[in-house]
Amino acid sequence: SNRSGALGSRMTASTAGRHRLIRHLGLRSRPLCSATVGALHRYPIKSCHGQELQHVMVTASGLEGDRTYAVCLGGLKALTQRECPALASVSAALSESGELRLSSSCAAAAGFALPQPLALELPARCPGDDDAPTSAFLMGAGVQGVDQGNEAADWFSAAVGLPGCRLLRRAESCQRRAVGSHWADIAPLLLTSEASLEEVRRQAGRDVPLDRFRPNIVVRGSTEPHEEDRWRRIRIGDLVLEAVGPCGRCSIVEVDQARGVRDPTFSVYGTLVGYRGQASFGQYFRPVNLAAVQVGAEVEVLQ
Repeated sequence: SNRSGALGSRMTASTAGRHRLIRHLGLRSRPLCSATVGALHRYPIKSCHGQELQHVMVTASGLEGDRTYAVCLGGLKALTQRECPALASVSAALSESGELRLSSSCAAAAGFALPQPLALELPARCPGDDDAPTSAFLMGAGVQGVDQGNEAADWFSAAVGLPGCRLLRRAESCQRRAVGSHWADIAPLLLTSEASLEEVRRQAGRDVPLDRFRPNIVVRGSTEPHEEDRWRRIRIGDLVLEAVGPCGRCSIVEVDQARGVRDPTFSVYGTLVGYRGQASFGQYFRPVNLAAVQVGAEVEVLQ
């Protein structure tokens, strides 16, 4: 497609241009031997199951299409897995044709009817300011969103077993900023590493799925556990990222993402506190420039 071709051309930007950017920012490169992007994850709807990508554009808001929507309930408070673990059982994927595809994996097991998969056709542009925005709340702050209609609302109410759900898309006029400009709690991007995950598993003495931590970018290669906590600026292909701070974990790490329920047999939170002294895992970043990123791209520490 034309879109894929354009994305590919952006991904093949010259090495010379990349070095000019690094010189312009006054940074020095410290390559990580064999460190690359191992996985990319986008979550179109806040707190729902996301989609794994091979390549994607990164904007000021993070991965293109990431956390564009949120499910709200009663008083239009934005729901997360902290209040509604069943959101984890809802898979949301954005297609290149402009559809938001929804499916629910385990609603029936929770005692209510399993809704059929739903594909919502979305306008090419964000409806934003042309429609009357609805006020909602996230992390105690006011957020402006555009209601996506009764079909989506009824589907989510059935999927998570909570009547009165509404699906909102962030309004362009919304003033709230979590460093980026979407429904993120803190920052546009969350980065973790496979080495850090392996250390959690070693400390726990059992397998801990990566999806408990819901990262956007996963680094693969010869990094030490939690080394990403010390990175201030990094380069991934043509993309430069600046650290915002560590990701302090909440009760979402206790949710079994495959079943949409809290895991009563094991505490990821307790494991992190036990060996780190705090429930911290992963590092928040914000983009310094706009560029495409792809799985397999080299990761370099600039500061």
